Amino acid sequence: MTDYAVTVVSTLDKPVDDIDALIDALADTASASITDSELSLTTDISADDLTAAIALGIAVLVAAAGQAGVSVGRTVEAEALEVERQEAQLSEPNLPDLVGPTEVASILHVSRQRVHQLLAENRHFPPALLRLGSGPLWLRSTIEAFDRTWERRIGRPPTSQEFKDGLVDAIAGPGTPLGKIRSRQAEGLEKVSRKV
Repeated sequence: MTDYAVTVVSTLDKPVDDIDALIDALADTASASITDSELSLTTDISADDLTAAIALGIAVLVAAAGQAGVSVGRTVEAEALEVERQEAQLSEPNLPDLVGPTEVASILHVSRQRVHQLLAENRHFPPALLRLGSGPLWLRSTIEAFDRTWERRIGRPPTSQEFKDGLVDAIAGPGTPLGKIRSRQAEGLEKVSRKV
């Protein structure tokens, strides 16, 4: 014999008038939930196999409902899991692993400000799963996937002076000071104005 956690859902022929009587009938054997149209029962049953466990689960639901004076219709859902498997499933978190900007910054080894910059400027940055008043939330797995494929640029972007120096080096040759180029430009303008 194997212990199974059995869940059975049956339709109700009419809404339940006396829910307390139904709760009393199930008190020691099962947990239940009820709507205007359905009765759901979960209980532990020892049986030889899944089919027998489900059949016994349906019998428990029908007997408890009958004892409470509730008329059930057809069974619309039935599930049986070995108790150990159910316990393992219940121990697993059923919420996704969400991260906010602070955790994203930690995963990517950047500042929070850089996270917001990536969100605004990098078309490959994953979109937020949720946006709350406190900020965006992402799935950890999408941020980790982005981190594995992100092509980082090492170092800070050049300042405007560094950019100008690089431009001068590209035009006039490495190490040519900007002042020397300006004085050459001024000499050229002076020559042009004398000719005119």
